[in-house]
Amino acid sequence: MRLAAIDIGTVTTRLLVADVDVCGHLQQVLRFTEITQLGEGMAVDNMIKKAAAERVAEACRDFSEAMELLAKDSGIPVSRTTAYATSAMRAAENPELLACALAKLGIKVEVISGEREAELSFNGTLSAFPAAGGSDPEWVMLADIGGGSTELVVGRQGLEGALPSIHKRISLPLGARCVTDRFLQSDPPKADEIAAAQAEIRSLMQPFFQELQSQRLPIRRFFAVAGTATTLVSVRDQMKVYRSSQVHGQRVGRSSLVGILKQLAALSTEDRKQVVGLHPARADVVVGGLLILDELMAASALEVVTVSESDILQGIILESWQSLARTG
Repeated sequence: MRLAAIDIGTVTTRLLVADVDVCGHLQQVLRFTEITQLGEGMAVDNMIKKAAAERVAEACRDFSEAMELLAKDSGIPVSRTTAYATSAMRAAENPELLACALAKLGIKVEVISGEREAELSFNGTLSAFPAAGGSDPEWVMLADIGGGSTELVVGRQGLEGALPSIHKRISLPLGARCVTDRFLQSDPPKADEIAAAQAEIRSLMQPFFQELQSQRLPIRRFFAVAGTATTLVSVRDQMKVYRSSQVHGQRVGRSSLVGILKQLAALSTEDRKQVVGLHPARADVVVGGLLILDELMAASALEVVTVSESDILQGIILESWQSLARTG
């Protein structure tokens, strides 16, 4: 069964087309990421700007054309395309601006809650990391650091053939774009701006981690998905050409993260654009995202993060496959 998922975030718009077998195993066929900055300027008035909506619509138009060409060349049509929008559309006072533009392309977009986003990201990520053998699945934590929100999930990996089980999930109003827009006004950001951002991040995270600490859960592994995490690996490894297969599954220690954060925070946006491994379109928001990831590692006391290229897109496709399987 060939399925497609479109994820419309605050910073990026992405497509995944995958084949799913009868056991629910995914084989990627096509994947695109466009940095469309839907949330640009929303910190001022919570309004999606016309130019931002047009960028997203143009990316989705390209996605549709790519899928049509794929179907023509392969003879295999996409059975279902599911389009979900997250933080920016949740916060927008005029989501219809983008919804109408997409409807003209034949794309019906659904705005999902932060909690549902967290669940989809968790299931999609752990689908690529099978549980270790034994009858006691490992406790893990996932962070999906987006442009406008960060989803945190704690749960256990599923045994063979079973979905992971979620213990606690939360969506926090923290993202690379919103932290940048609210706190990092100077270029490069000043020390007091960074300190203010860190204080706010800690404050919003504190209740979540206090509850986890009181429960004494044996969390052994920390996963991170989305652009902040993948950029961290790309910059660390000085990738002149981004290769998803070389990023997926990479482990990064907090000391490496702190070093890269200090390096990038000391540069202006224009100078960051010259850093090998950093997509120029992420140069303005990468420091905000890394501040969130650093505070997560500090609060959890987990010194290593595993970066995953499998994320909400895979979660959306798995959900779609399960729905179609149930209905026959």
